[in-house]
Amino acid sequence: MALPRLLVAWLALTVWFLLWQEGRRRLGDSGGNPPLGGLRVSVLPASSEALLLTLFAALWFASLGHGGWLLLFCLVAALVEVPVRIRPIPASSFPWRVVILGMMRILGAGALLTWRLG
Repeated sequence: MALPRLLVAWLALTVWFLLWQEGRRRLGDSGGNPPLGGLRVSVLPASSEALLLTLFAALWFASLGHGGWLLLFCLVAALVEVPVRIRPIPASSFPWRVVILGMMRILGAGALLTWRLG
């Protein structure tokens, strides 16, 4: 896979994650995380996550195939969101809405990567 394609996909995914974070901030929902204090602070985590997910998607699309991206990114989203959310908290306060929103964020990223890399 060509480096320019990977860079464009990585930048597009970084923008997706930053827009998602900004949308949640504007809706007043930090997802249980304290506000970080601006775009400059949030670029590094967003770009790091985008880079790892882009490399994972590049491996998938370059070696294993093009089909099944929805199932693949559903599994990745569940692996990312569920274990973090089920740490010792009362069962009555399990944040299902936060988990589903987090999974939607990863599925949107998967769709974007399928479009750019697949």
